[in-house]
Amino acid sequence: MKTILVVAVVLTLAGCATSYQSKGLMGDGYSETQIAPDVFRVSFGGNGYTSGERAQDFTWLRAAELTLQHGFQYFVIVDEKNATKISTSTLPGFNFTSAKFNWGQYKSSSVYLPPTSYNTERPNSFLLIKCFTDKPALDNVWDADFLQQSLMQKYRIEQTTTRQAKNASDERQYQAITKSSFNNNLVKEKAVMVKSNAEISTANNRQSQNNNHSASASTGESGLAQSSGHDPVE
Repeated sequence: MKTILVVAVVLTLAGCATSYQSKGLMGDGYSETQIAPDVFRVSFGGNGYTSGERAQDFTWLRAAELTLQHGFQYFVIVDEKNATKISTSTLPGFNFTSAKFNWGQYKSSSVYLPPTSYNTERPNSFLLIKCFTDKPALDNVWDADFLQQSLMQKYRIEQTTTRQAKNASDERQYQAITKSSFNNNLVKEKAVMVKSNAEISTANNRQSQNNNHSASASTGESGLAQSSGHDPVE
């Protein structure tokens, strides 16, 4: 019976632990800062029911996700820190008084509960990582895809996040290709426009030269006719 009670308590506390989520108003969850195109600072903070191991694992998980989301496959931990933040809370004292009548007699009793203080330990984990597309010849190289799958299975996290990371990576690649194709098309269209404008300009110049030539010829004929005393030949 005691064993069942202990297991129930452990499961209840585990259910109250911080889940894998982005940092909320209470400061629980993961957050990250991109320092360079391939360098990230990642952190995870847990509540008082979260173990240090869980906080560290979720920091690694977020690091693996960021690596995959930005088109990389491996990462190296440049720096790592794990700490515990201890906060103290105090519950005020409480005075409880009860009264009852018994055979015409009034009896009362009081119970006083003094203030109670308790400490809450909140684990925090920090990582500084550098990402790579190809596996570098360094120590402590982490395969982001393998690590992500392993930790998600450990904590029974759904694969939605994995698909989102892959979709985000694919979307960035698609946007890059589309942007490149769009730029190439713009260059081609601009070249066609320049060529077309040049052809139009050349045609206009030829037409202008022909017009000038015709006007000069007409003027010459008119002058010749006037000098001979005849009307110009039409």
